[in-house]
Amino acid sequence: MKGIQGRRKKPVEKNCNDIYGRTMEQRELVTFDMGQPVGPTNQSVSNLTSFLGTIGRNKRFVSLLYTNWHAVPPNSKKFMWNYVNRKFILPASTEKWVIQSIQEAWKHFKGRIKHRHFLPYDNVEEMVLNRPIQVPPSEFIKLILYWSHPLIKSISEKNKEHSHHQKFSHRMGPINFARVRAALREAKGTNEEPKRFEMFIATRTNRKRKELDEATQHVIEDFQSRQASGETKEEAFQSLFGKEQPGRVRCYGRSITQTDLRRHAEVAAIKQQYEKKVSALQSQLGDMRTQQQQQAEEIQGLRKMVKLLLLRSEPGMRPEEVEALSHDAQHSPIDANSAHGSTHVPNMDVDIVRDIRED
Repeated sequence: MKGIQGRRKKPVEKNCNDIYGRTMEQRELVTFDMGQPVGPTNQSVSNLTSFLGTIGRNKRFVSLLYTNWHAVPPNSKKFMWNYVNRKFILPASTEKWVIQSIQEAWKHFKGRIKHRHFLPYDNVEEMVLNRPIQVPPSEFIKLILYWSHPLIKSISEKNKEHSHHQKFSHRMGPINFARVRAALREAKGTNEEPKRFEMFIATRTNRKRKELDEATQHVIEDFQSRQASGETKEEAFQSLFGKEQPGRVRCYGRSITQTDLRRHAEVAAIKQQYEKKVSALQSQLGDMRTQQQQQAEEIQGLRKMVKLLLLRSEPGMRPEEVEALSHDAQHSPIDANSAHGSTHVPNMDVDIVRDIRED
């Protein structure tokens, strides 16, 4: 048996039995931003991602014998999506993210089994003897034969070499990029979408020590130099990292594509136009209410003036008579187009009105 030094610490895998035991009435709501979960709490997002991980590791949902995810039948993927919806309340638009999350869990689980139960041993007997308990012997033997094939071993070596050339891996652990974007927007206080280089720095910073490694620091200095020479943030980012790979966009996480970003921008533009129209209507409504208030104040002032005129013109009138006449005057304003043209106030001559205004 080969030495097994430098082996990574085994991650704790949750079984999520409490979630599997939920009824339809007990489903948990999860909110999304651009197709990725962000809330309503960090715990609800963690519950969903952990549950999807168990599905990817569960042979009752998907077998490890598929050579790649594309070979998994569409009806099996649809069954997994429907089952997740029996435990969580999710928008229909998030099916893509859910299936891709299960795919990642399935892929990583298969990789861990190979790393721990296939690569450390020299012969099939030892491999089977030390197989993972969740994989039946007959299924594990088929995996051994597949991984032992010369062509598959050659592909594996190439993939391993490519992975060694990858730089700037994110350091967010189970925290997805959407939650980082939401936190950056909140920190700005303007709801402005963070730029990709801001996301790069935030997701490459060591969460515990709050520091950047040397390679990342050099990239930041290069980025700042390019900006100083006149490049925009997006131009500088593309100069440093090159063109995007099909089906993904750097610093946005899984399931986000260029098409998704264009659609999101179009929706945001429509939403902004709608908000402007609503704001304009609210402003008009506010002006109308101000005018109504001013008219009410003018009517109240007119009523007071009428009472005062009545008292001056007829000092002997009783208060209730003054009130009745002023009320009649309020609801019968002078109309230039009216045949009457009277406020119905007796003895109200021009001199009295002039005296009141001068007072």
